[in-house]
Amino acid sequence: MAIKSKGKGKGGGARVITYEVLAKESHRGDIYLLLLYDKEEASNFKDNVIRDILKEFPELQ
Repeated sequence: MAIKSKGKGKGGGARVITYEVLAKESHRGDIYLLLLYDKEEASNFKDNVIRDILKEFPELQ
């Protein structure tokens, strides 16, 4: 996602990490924002970081 005010195009933007619930009847189709971060702060996150965030929301598992 580009952040226009930074003046760097997509390369200077942000990443948006979302989680879509497909299997659970009560939350099926819901999309949750897990993480939003500036690409300058971190280029990528490891899968285990995202799994740790999901552990904080057992009702989505």
